[in-house]
Amino acid sequence: MERQSVGLWHSKSVPQCGIDDTGAAIYCAPEALSGAQGQIISCKVDVYSFGVLLCEMHIRELPDPQQRHTQISRMELRRFKEIVERCVQIEPGERPNMEEIIDNLEE
Repeated sequence: MERQSVGLWHSKSVPQCGIDDTGAAIYCAPEALSGAQGQIISCKVDVYSFGVLLCEMHIRELPDPQQRHTQISRMELRRFKEIVERCVQIEPGERPNMEEIIDNLEE
């Protein structure tokens, strides 16, 4: 699939899903851990998880939700640190979409 077609698809809608299996808690967005059964969430939970994973790869340490901001502060490459800071915003609407992240990474 071409990236352009992904961008066009993404700009038309924001897919949503239910929370049945949230995965490993150390990577989960706050709204995925809220415990509300049947809650509808957006794909921004994946953006949050991506930010956590990017931080983990950079500092070479397992994520610790209690030390999230401390771990991010230890990232040395400002460009990646800024992406991670945007991805792990508490409010889903404040997180970038994956198209924006890809564009940042390709610059």
